[in-house]
Amino acid sequence: MDRNFLLGLIIGGAVGASLGLIFAPQPGADTRQKIAQSSKQAASTVRQKAKDIEERVRPAI
Repeated sequence: MDRNFLLGLIIGGAVGASLGLIFAPQPGADTRQKIAQSSKQAASTVRQKAKDIEERVRPAI
């Protein structure tokens, strides 16, 4: 899978989830908490994927 595609997929998913939470009918504090939680999960996923890619690429260097 192309690295740019994977990165775009991850970022697109995070943006889509955040927008869904923003426009959902719920109190602001709950929405902000959910956005923070989603952002932390997305960041963790991106870090893990980057680490996985690095581990795959490192032997080739």
